[in-house]
Amino acid sequence: FNIYQIKWNGIQVDSATLYGIVGITVNGGKAKSEGFETSFQVRPVDGLSIQGTYSYTNAKLTEDVPGIITVNDLPGIYPSNPIQLDALSGDRLPGSAKNSGSLGATYTLPFKDGNFAADWTATYRGNVITRLGWDRAFGDKLPGYVLHRASLAYETDKYSLTLFANNIFDKYAVNSVANDRSRVGLNDGVVLRYYKRTVISPRTFGIEARFKY
Repeated sequence: FNIYQIKWNGIQVDSATLYGIVGITVNGGKAKSEGFETSFQVRPVDGLSIQGTYSYTNAKLTEDVPGIITVNDLPGIYPSNPIQLDALSGDRLPGSAKNSGSLGATYTLPFKDGNFAADWTATYRGNVITRLGWDRAFGDKLPGYVLHRASLAYETDKYSLTLFANNIFDKYAVNSVANDRSRVGLNDGVVLRYYKRTVISPRTFGIEARFKY
């Protein structure tokens, strides 16, 4: 179990130039991140291991910083008049989930010269904001999601063979965003592509083999 508090002076955050919408890094003033993390592992019966983790993070600015958030003042209308908004004390820092964790179980069974190991793990990532002042600066709050992974492996001193499945329930979720919603629309009839989303990988099955020499 760990408790922590980190204080920054001149923390670096993502922003954009006023003209040209070029991504840059700027100093965001003072900030603080505090929280805790914990983990556990239990072995209720021979061969079975249950393990889990949980973390809580509260990361935010602790002072106002003028003019570091660049947006279009008229979303969807081009040419527009870009403006710069102030970041405010208490603004949540982008990219960090307040809550995250995992829970898994592994069962190991000796067989001949090696071991069979069956594993199931669920991981949780809480909601994440995509930029400072997201609720007033055309940002996003990406919803949290849970992913499940399972594997069945046979391992000896010389080799291992593993069957695995990632994102078993084929969860669809956005895990990051480029730019902000003020960059959508048409410019002289051409669709703007500054704003985009990145999604997690779909359900994936596979076989992995390893040899030791």
